[in-house]
Amino acid sequence: MALSKRDVVFVVLWTLAVALTLSIMLTAQAQDPPLEPRIEAYDKGPDAIDVSKYPGDMRDKRSTGGR
Repeated sequence: MALSKRDVVFVVLWTLAVALTLSIMLTAQAQDPPLEPRIEAYDKGPDAIDVSKYPGDMRDKRSTGGR
């Protein structure tokens, strides 16, 4: 079974596309810098939100899950 020139070109281009995609993905992962502890704490957000000073209708929405 002989491959045509068209089949060979298709396989080569497909292989290059996969290699380029993997290269881009690995490079992008390697460039993510670690977060500073201060920024990481801001990203987590507060443990609880005090709604005691909210208007009554907003507190009611909070206690019923927004419904």
